[in-house]
Amino acid sequence: MDRAKKAVSRAYADNTMRGRNIGAKLPSKKTECRRMQKIGLKWHERKLNFYHCGRKYSPVPYRQEIPVTKVLLAENHKRLRKSLRSFLGHHPDIEVIGEAKNGREAIERCKELDIDLILMDLNMPDIDGLEATRRITAEFPHIHVIVLTSHFDNSYLAAALDAGAKAFVEKINAVDELLDTIRSVVGGA
Repeated sequence: MDRAKKAVSRAYADNTMRGRNIGAKLPSKKTECRRMQKIGLKWHERKLNFYHCGRKYSPVPYRQEIPVTKVLLAENHKRLRKSLRSFLGHHPDIEVIGEAKNGREAIERCKELDIDLILMDLNMPDIDGLEATRRITAEFPHIHVIVLTSHFDNSYLAAALDAGAKAFVEKINAVDELLDTIRSVVGGA
């Protein structure tokens, strides 16, 4: 009996050294899914492990870099700025990097920060949104401006588009339309 036990233990040791663990239990699909979620893979994207010189290798998942849109919020109402910041903060492709409470601050932030897009309110103190949009698009042509407005009037919208705005979103529908508008403006450039 001792010889049989030794032979089995030798065979077990040889197989484990080569990466073939005879007595090992394979992980369940649930366990495998949990492991893959940690590294960011889905079940249908799994790859089989392979062995080389007795060591187990698993492929490194390829993660595509998501381009991040840097946004400046130019809005005179503090609550709306705060809610827009929290809403946009839940999306990995959009990053709010600054806020301005009037047009003058928005122009200064454009000089200080590397901004891709501005969400601009039209009715602001000091310098209004139309004049700020006009100055920003003249000085920084790479920055896109989306106008946030509570006045859905054709004269306001025509003036905003003439000033250089790429699109406009009504404040009432901001949550529903804002993400689609940001992505279409930045993607269409």
